[in-house]
Amino acid sequence: MRTTLILLLLIANIYACHSSLTTKRITVSSPGGQLSIVRDFKTGLMWMKCPQGMIYDYESQSCTGTPLAFRYCNRNNDSCNGNIKGHVLDGSGSSPAWETCNKLVHHGYQDWKIPSKEELKSLIKCTDGIIPENDNFCGNNNYSSPSIDTTLFSNFPSTWFWTSSSNKAESKNAWHLDFRVGGIGDYGQSFHYFKRDAAAVVCVRVMKPSNETSN
Repeated sequence: MRTTLILLLLIANIYACHSSLTTKRITVSSPGGQLSIVRDFKTGLMWMKCPQGMIYDYESQSCTGTPLAFRYCNRNNDSCNGNIKGHVLDGSGSSPAWETCNKLVHHGYQDWKIPSKEELKSLIKCTDGIIPENDNFCGNNNYSSPSIDTTLFSNFPSTWFWTSSSNKAESKNAWHLDFRVGGIGDYGQSFHYFKRDAAAVVCVRVMKPSNETSN
């Protein structure tokens, strides 16, 4: 009986360790001991908790203010994404969305960027836990607005967000996410799809495997 109990405890411990390594998402303290960023050990990404233009309130531990809106590019062509359809923003051309993250210095890091479509998709939270396909959304009665984990991103705005990914088919278009409904792309709402349109931006950075992704 004792041997069986020990074996069960070992199995439970192994499962718990595996679960924490593959699914754990935790917050990281800022210099003041408060929480202002999110480290995602599943994707290896570090996120700003607040979109650009909003301020993190240390007392309430949530975002305050109104997010600013930025153009993906000041021209409806591929000049901001390396003149390559389907490429990401790379600092070429005139891209307010790229510039706002590239100039950001926060938590001692200076390598912030605007997330790609796949990176930003990882934040979508549908009720069934399934991330929707491109040009689709969580589905009716399958989301709360904003469609994100609000225990990590408190007071996150329910609005459109740019990604750095351009459209492979149309030079005038780029990918965006709608956190009102967990939508990716246009799914019949193409009015907010042109590169010269303005949308919110949340910045991200890739953590260094050597010392930032260990938990």
